[in-house]
Amino acid sequence: MTLENLYSFGPNGELIQRLTEYKVDFILIGGLAVQHYGCRTEVDDLDLMTDNEAGNAIKLLHALTSLGMNVPYSAVELSKPNKKIQLKGTHYADIITPPEEINYADIKTRSHLVRVNDKVIPIVSLMDLITLKQIAISRIQKDIHDLENDISKHQTDLDCLKKARLTTP
Repeated sequence: MTLENLYSFGPNGELIQRLTEYKVDFILIGGLAVQHYGCRTEVDDLDLMTDNEAGNAIKLLHALTSLGMNVPYSAVELSKPNKKIQLKGTHYADIITPPEEINYADIKTRSHLVRVNDKVIPIVSLMDLITLKQIAISRIQKDIHDLENDISKHQTDLDCLKKARLTTP
């Protein structure tokens, strides 16, 4: 069976190689997966989801530190949902743990294999990628709502303070 070969630029090939060497359980998600399904022509980074099981979190930490990275989370924290490691300094990649709504084992079961920089790795299924995008949109919409509320509070404070300045000797 011939696998599609996707490419991620820069040292991301080294990252994939190291994760594989340390037997980190991960799947490809994000823009490169969207490109795989024919919906994007340009990809600006590599997005991976790791199993947040405790043993896998330890392997992930070892793999990343072997590349000289300073990881901002402990293995205990990487065993929790919704953690994101941004590797923008030396690699252009993000590694996330599954959101609470997602069962990693189920997603992994439905994944299939592709080549990324000539390394065979699992990629999220189309239906699971759609679910992940829906979750991301929902969270962003909530963030926007929260920001709009914060702006409104600050604007009210600012308006009041300006009025107070005009009336205070």
